[in-house]
Amino acid sequence: VTDSDDTELIACDDDGIEDGFFNFNLSDANNDIVLGLPAGLTISYYETYDDALLEVNNIGTTFTNNTPYSQTIFARVENANNCYGISEVLLTVNQLPNIQTEALTYYCLNTFPLTVPLNAAVINDSPTNYTYNWTSGETTYEVDINQTGTYTVTVTNANGCSKDRTINVEASNIATFENIEVVDATQNNIISVFVSGEGTYQYRLLDENNTVYAPYQDSNVFENVFPGIYTCLLYTSDAADEEDS
Repeated sequence: VTDSDDTELIACDDDGIEDGFFNFNLSDANNDIVLGLPAGLTISYYETYDDALLEVNNIGTTFTNNTPYSQTIFARVENANNCYGISEVLLTVNQLPNIQTEALTYYCLNTFPLTVPLNAAVINDSPTNYTYNWTSGETTYEVDINQTGTYTVTVTNANGCSKDRTINVEASNIATFENIEVVDATQNNIISVFVSGEGTYQYRLLDENNTVYAPYQDSNVFENVFPGIYTCLLYTSDAADEEDS
């Protein structure tokens, strides 16, 4: 007759590798298994019911499930070799929220105090299935900010498993054109654009018909430029500036 109780050990898959495996401390199940039974009982754990019945291949008290996310093992309860029963112990590994954990964005300083949104970046699921806790105190999926800095949100699913998302917000601003150097009347005409300001910029050339002559590039130098009149278009994450050259 089985007098011991079945139970379950539940863990979040937060050991650094999200693969459905977790190293359980099986002793955490002891109290539930012997609830209502006399004191002094011993409990041993086995992968299969037959092993528990025959008392072979004891797996000890720390065990990593070898079937991802859900596996049943067996606990044998006895006193002086009198078996009180064999209980099932369900090992459950719950998934963490599927979110984008890191992001970099920019806040354009010249737009202050206008705000821009940040969100928790839930992937392939409804945001309503989670709760949120931002370091700034908000508990919504999306928050509005108008300051640079580091923002972190803890996203928690219905199983109580959490994951953090960190967003670095860096400063950006409309650039100031400091100088434009032109080297012409050569086989390789060169335009070099020099700017100052917060942010990372990209550069594009438009011809006198406002047609793209050179698409956006990271370099501030345009080479092999045909003779003509050009507009340099400067782009940062939140603003674009133009100047003729």
